[in-house]
Amino acid sequence: MTKTWKYGEGWIDTNNKPVKSDSKEDLEKLNIEFVVERTVNYPYEYQEKYLRFNDKRTRYKAIVQRGILAGIVGRFYKLIPNEDVITMLKKISYDKRLVIQTITYDWRIYTILLNPENNVGVLVSNSVDGTIALRVDALVKKALEDSYSVLVGTKIKNIYRKHSKNLTVKELSEEIDEIYEVALNYKDVLKKLDNYKLEDYFDGIKGLLEKKLPEVYTQGLFYRGLTIGKPISTLKDVYENVSNRIWKRNTDIRTKINLYRILNDAVMSLGIAIEL
Repeated sequence: MTKTWKYGEGWIDTNNKPVKSDSKEDLEKLNIEFVVERTVNYPYEYQEKYLRFNDKRTRYKAIVQRGILAGIVGRFYKLIPNEDVITMLKKISYDKRLVIQTITYDWRIYTILLNPENNVGVLVSNSVDGTIALRVDALVKKALEDSYSVLVGTKIKNIYRKHSKNLTVKELSEEIDEIYEVALNYKDVLKKLDNYKLEDYFDGIKGLLEKKLPEVYTQGLFYRGLTIGKPISTLKDVYENVSNRIWKRNTDIRTKINLYRILNDAVMSLGIAIEL
């Protein structure tokens, strides 16, 4: 019987039908292995292992720490250790008298730097597995609550830097200052949102949020009847209510950032005179 090896399907016969085989030759064909071409060592016990496949150089390398695989990334991906980012942010928080808090998910870190006098700050994110870039976003803490709003969106400025050749953490201090100014403006934005009655924008904001956000973030929000607690009567009420739900729900920060982008873009798309 004539048979041919087809990538992704295995052995097939002349009629394109799969053929089962347990011969040593066939089993070896299925035993696909990567080979480490070379290893580069970094501080904090990180290693970059450049990969070969079928004895050919690939475009990929593995990021490993203490024998544990963090991820497979492109050959030209630049490793920025989370430890270096945190060290730099601790120094910045000390110099600028900011409160620092770091949240870790897998190989990603999210560090909040907050001015406790006005509850304004930034969120700095980084990863070593290629899942997120090094970025700085504006952030505001709601007074008297352990709840934050991350200001991301089409019309909101942030710093987003891929892990490419020239990336370092040296510019973080200036970048934090720049995005901190964006966050400062948020207090004025909230004041302006309080001037817009929900009834004038009800169909627009309801349609946008219910269409783009999972139901759990808008459920019960737009009932016109009696409400428990503070009535939802302005766009500010809507924004803060949804923002609180996003922050307090048990999801990772990357998911929260995506949801905040939807919320901010929805508000900014209503045509009201608000700029960040």
